[in-house]
Amino acid sequence: MSFKKIVVMLIGVVALAACSSGLNESEIDARIESAIATAIAGLPSPEDIVAAAPQPTIFNQPLSVVQAQSFNVIDADGNLRAQISITEDGNGRMVLLDSNGAIRSAIGPTPDGSSFMDLTDSSGITRARLVVNADGQPEVRLFDQQGGTRLGLSLLASGAVTVSLTDDAGVIRAGFSLRDTGVVELNLADGSGIPKALIQVTADGTPILLLPGADGAPSELQFSP
Repeated sequence: MSFKKIVVMLIGVVALAACSSGLNESEIDARIESAIATAIAGLPSPEDIVAAAPQPTIFNQPLSVVQAQSFNVIDADGNLRAQISITEDGNGRMVLLDSNGAIRSAIGPTPDGSSFMDLTDSSGITRARLVVNADGQPEVRLFDQQGGTRLGLSLLASGAVTVSLTDDAGVIRAGFSLRDTGVVELNLADGSGIPKALIQVTADGTPILLLPGADGAPSELQFSP
């Protein structure tokens, strides 16, 4: 009940009691003023009210650990835009979603000990993938709109680097490699995957061209540096 209502009720009670006792008007006014003063005197001071009010909690120091099985991040409309969770195989996973709810990026470890990051298009098809396998070898893969691999890049444990180009039928048509021995080579194949040419530069700088003959056996041409 508000203070105003309490005062009005108090004035009514005092006035009724004064009239019943036969007091004159000035005496009734005096009693009412005395009742009001008594009521005000019994109220807490503004300082006491502020001190008794709940104070907001301000965290000056960040929490050191936050534990949960899943974290969901939503936008202003309540749509899921990011999630960190544990998959059924027990590995952690983070996914990012666009405004239409399609997963556009995913990152995490896999059961075989690899770790990966996928980038997808608006249809949910993976278009790029970065993988570090269980042996620590990084790989990059680019995919077409049907999900087929079109380009692969690998860094082997030996230090060799390989690049492969694949056509829309899934056939590797070209391969480029830099071996750990210092040899650089380019392999070219036809639509069936049959090698048709090999261009190589040896570690000492000798260029070599290998072309298949009529019998399928490669013929070697060496060029002096």
